[in-house]
Amino acid sequence: MSEKTLVVGMGATGLSCVRYLQSQKRSCVVVDSRDNPPHLAEIKRDYPNVTIKTGSFDETLFTHAHSIVLSQGVPSQTPAVQAALKAGVDVISDMALFARANPAPYIAITGTNGKSTVTTLVGEMCKHALPKVAVGGNLGTPVLDLLSDDVTCYVLEVSNFQLDHISDFTPAVACVLNTSPDHLDRYDDYSGYIAAKRKIYTSAKKVVYNRLDSNTIPDDLTHAVSFGLEHPPTAADFGVITDNSTRYLAKGEEPWLPVDTLTLAGDHNLLNVLSAFAIGDAYGLQREDMITALGAFRGLPHRCEVVLRRDGITWVNDSKGTNVGATLAALAGLRPNIEGKMVLIAGGLAKGQDLSPLASACKDDVKLVITIGEAASELASILADVVPLQAAASLEEAVQTARAHATAGDMVLLSPACASFDMFESFAKRGEQFTKLVTEIVKHGRT
Repeated sequence: MSEKTLVVGMGATGLSCVRYLQSQKRSCVVVDSRDNPPHLAEIKRDYPNVTIKTGSFDETLFTHAHSIVLSQGVPSQTPAVQAALKAGVDVISDMALFARANPAPYIAITGTNGKSTVTTLVGEMCKHALPKVAVGGNLGTPVLDLLSDDVTCYVLEVSNFQLDHISDFTPAVACVLNTSPDHLDRYDDYSGYIAAKRKIYTSAKKVVYNRLDSNTIPDDLTHAVSFGLEHPPTAADFGVITDNSTRYLAKGEEPWLPVDTLTLAGDHNLLNVLSAFAIGDAYGLQREDMITALGAFRGLPHRCEVVLRRDGITWVNDSKGTNVGATLAALAGLRPNIEGKMVLIAGGLAKGQDLSPLASACKDDVKLVITIGEAASELASILADVVPLQAAASLEEAVQTARAHATAGDMVLLSPACASFDMFESFAKRGEQFTKLVTEIVKHGRT
């Protein structure tokens, strides 16, 4: 067996792994099944001593490696990866490599929806109270690029793919925000996806879970606290209470913040804030520091982001809604903010998920669904008897169609319930194009 570490994938994660291993004077080989992966030229230029192999995987490299760091884009079911596992090779994620190298405390957050918002918000809360906080992981900066001797706390978004191959992972606080079917093209069934998420609890010192989602409840409640939209069940839990007709976000019976002072709209954002309070409180942050940080927080791009209000119509970019659960949350959370109805733009790459829950969500509050991308025909078959439909060949056509049908009081919502890769490089690129089109077509009147 070789003493070299095999890095699989040359995306941002793979590049960060090579960078880290080389900084530690550790030999590595980097492979990618693509002939021209994204960071090939950069690795060749900056790390000329690293062996690079592109194209079809050589199974021998995998079975004879000392260890393998697997990028998130490479399925565990890949035959070469399975052969390595059977041969007893240590297959880990970059998050596991980070955990082995890092002595500082860290907060780990996962979930199907809202994890980027909550990770960013908790990061801002920690930055307000603590010196040198690093935020990233599955969000923004790859976790190995965050490593630094002077960091006092890491706040990490963790994906299920990173948790598939996790070890030595001992977060100070771990949270599974929620679960809904996603990435079923990478798991045998929904239970496999849930099991991957729940690995984040395995060696955590404290756990935060969602009372509304039984899949997030840990097996051991000894060091666990919960959050939810109803009255907190204990003095340690977070929820919503009513005092003198005013609704408050609260810890137990203690009111923390009036609900109507939040700048983040919708019940899904109430849950996001409650989870952030619970996580920060479990870590030891002070209430005042968390509330101050929340006051300056305006949410993330592409997540229920208001693009324009014009002629009584609100245009919202929720391109980050890449699964059914996210779109259901957006519809439910935003509906109370409008007098009219929704015009929903949905579709893309369904990733094997069941789209049928959208039918009941669209039945009463959606006046038109405009379908785009590969999932357009599947959405049409599900929604045909529920809501008026119109197919659009492009996002530009979808925006034009929405402009023609929306009236004062309505909201046009891009919340695709699907991944973007059939039409766009990423959900961010999809959201950026939507914002650009709305600005040009609706604001400036381009035809």
